[in-house]
Amino acid sequence: MRISSLRSLSIAGILVFTVMFLVLPAAAMAADFVLTASKWGKAQNKAVAAAGGNVVWSHKKIGIASVSSDNPDFLALVSANRAFKSAAEDMMVQWQDPDFTHLGHITPGDETFFPFQWNMTAIEAPAAWAADCTGAGVRVAINDGGIDPTHPDLAPNMDTSCSASFVPGFDFDEDTGTFWHGMHVAGIVAAADNGTGVIGVAPEATLVSVKVLHSGSGAFSWVIGGILYAADPAAFGRSDCDRVDIINMSLGAVFNKRLPGGGPLVAALNKAVNFAGSKGTLVVSAAGNEGIDLGQAQDITSVPAESGSGLAISATGPIDFFDVFSFGSGPRTPAPYSNFGEGTTYVAAPGGQPGVTAVVTVNSPGSIAGDKLAAAASYGPAASGETGDVVLWTDAADTTGDPHDACEGGTDSGVAGKIALIHRGSCAFVSKSIAAENSSAIGVMISNNIPGGGAIGLGGEGTFTIPSVGISYEDGADMEGELPGVNATLNANPSGVFDQVASSCKAGWCLAFGTSMASPAVAGVAALIKSANPGISLGRLKTKLAQTADDEGPIGHDEFYGHGFVNARRACTE
Repeated sequence: MRISSLRSLSIAGILVFTVMFLVLPAAAMAADFVLTASKWGKAQNKAVAAAGGNVVWSHKKIGIASVSSDNPDFLALVSANRAFKSAAEDMMVQWQDPDFTHLGHITPGDETFFPFQWNMTAIEAPAAWAADCTGAGVRVAINDGGIDPTHPDLAPNMDTSCSASFVPGFDFDEDTGTFWHGMHVAGIVAAADNGTGVIGVAPEATLVSVKVLHSGSGAFSWVIGGILYAADPAAFGRSDCDRVDIINMSLGAVFNKRLPGGGPLVAALNKAVNFAGSKGTLVVSAAGNEGIDLGQAQDITSVPAESGSGLAISATGPIDFFDVFSFGSGPRTPAPYSNFGEGTTYVAAPGGQPGVTAVVTVNSPGSIAGDKLAAAASYGPAASGETGDVVLWTDAADTTGDPHDACEGGTDSGVAGKIALIHRGSCAFVSKSIAAENSSAIGVMISNNIPGGGAIGLGGEGTFTIPSVGISYEDGADMEGELPGVNATLNANPSGVFDQVASSCKAGWCLAFGTSMASPAVAGVAALIKSANPGISLGRLKTKLAQTADDEGPIGHDEFYGHGFVNARRACTE
């Protein structure tokens, strides 16, 4: 995931909500475990206590519990006890990428960002709203990092009393930073139609915040518990809360199936997703952002995308949607970062692209002339037509094994008055740009070192007088192959940032891209279907999502789009 701030809002005069919420007790400072049984009852509680453990939470019917213990022999004792089917030490996982790249602060409109919500147009959401299909009466859980319920786009649709946290020591409305992944996801599902900010796919659906991550990280037990709570709150003592109809999980981790100790945890996650389905709750998950063909990855699994009966969603996105440089890729084009795979992808939805935020125009030689996609650095000035000969940076003394990575901190007189082409390497992008500026270069291009990885985003902070842009491995190699004799121009493309998806965030409204943004679009369409067909079964809901999706890519079911590209209008009217 990569994000940028769209607009910051100072919220004043908003009602303060006084609410009751579920916060589970913090586990002991020892080890945490996930235990399963045919069902959970007195025998299991007694066996846990006898082994020196404490039950953090348990679900009687499905037979899963989160347990803590400071007994070093606890796992061996419960593993040998017939009261349990499996036992594994819990595992902390980075389910979301916390190292996003800020692409600048944008203020494109006075009170609404709908003109920049190309994702809503792509799935024909306005036509669904025109048919009075809005998601009213449908409950959607955002199992993520937490939601601030006072945000103006989310407050009208929040059920704060039934929101919950499975992260010890934190409430459902807490997370870190100015973005808050869960808030961006929630806005895509159900930002209210209130004349400000953005609008969600299902603008009258009810949102329930279930905190299972903190700053993108979380234990398996938190994620599993969040699923069980959303589908069966009564099992956690909340008989006053109705189960949700849909759970969105814009989170994921890739595992080797043979990972020691991972098997029981993945199996427990599968069990939780299937239990939610048995209660009539649809689980929708992001396919993941590793660019993996999961259908061919025999030893690799992505969870919860491939967990149980849930649906995995792949991502699409445009390249230069506002057509400044006419690259011509539409909003239904497969995003290169998205996981996919035959037997994995159910449908595809808009997830966005990093954005063509800069362009390198190669003026000569003719063999490689033309516009090349690039990414503006988060530091330094924007490119503004700097034109010059391109020179490959050469270190005075190489200590890294790559004499063209500018990681030694010296200077190169050869780039003075020129555009420095530098390899991505083992040091910070800012360090490379400092070296080029100290060498009197007029601009910097840093080429990716990953073939097929696209134009590299340059993160960091610093004060500079020359612009820096990231380019792809292939474009860098093409230019190197023609040196000397390459002349180029660096230009900014500010509108390129809108190739990402606009939604709510802690700072106000933000842009982000990833399968995390595709999954809630499908969850929103599922809410529209459920609203229009209140008694629909889970199986029929899944079928209707598939049957009303637009067939993209190869005719029929395919490995990237699955059953097709989700369509809100057709889902509501056919």
